[in-house]
Amino acid sequence: LRELALRCSRSTELHFPAFFDQLKTISDASSGQNLQVGDFFCTRHSNLGGSVQAAFHLVTSGGEGPVKDEVPPLIHRGLLQILRSCHETRVEEVTLPLLLLDVSGASESSLPYSQVQRRSENVLRALKGALTDLADELLPSEPPGLQVLNLVLPGSYAQNNNSNMPSVVETTKLFIQNSFQCV
Repeated sequence: LRELALRCSRSTELHFPAFFDQLKTISDASSGQNLQVGDFFCTRHSNLGGSVQAAFHLVTSGGEGPVKDEVPPLIHRGLLQILRSCHETRVEEVTLPLLLLDVSGASESSLPYSQVQRRSENVLRALKGALTDLADELLPSEPPGLQVLNLVLPGSYAQNNNSNMPSVVETTKLFIQNSFQCV
């Protein structure tokens, strides 16, 4: 969220309310109740360049406690709801953080490599489950709205310094090749 806020602040929003105004509207609409793990909201943008016009924000934790390897059921539910919303609104391309965590800034390097490896595998399983559920809901003649799914991994985890262990990128690629019909 911090990185998106920084990118939004670099140029003027011409078509939609400013990012922080959208966040305030979401906060006001929630009637003072905090968003819970698994909840999501969407902000719209015209000032990010490229084809980014909507950002889905999934609440993954309250920031307390250590990061776990498992992906909680509420995150599974939130991920499915986001993918369903993408399909219903004909969003064709989505970019997701592979770890489903906010690991920007100082906390990025705080996760041990082995934990990142396990977390990425568990997120991929959750993603596969959500995509399978969504595919099961489609009518036989109904094409999926979502066409492209990009997974983003923080740069500090892309390489593995231990040559005896495969990198997160390598294991992600293998998981996808073995789990999905890849073109």
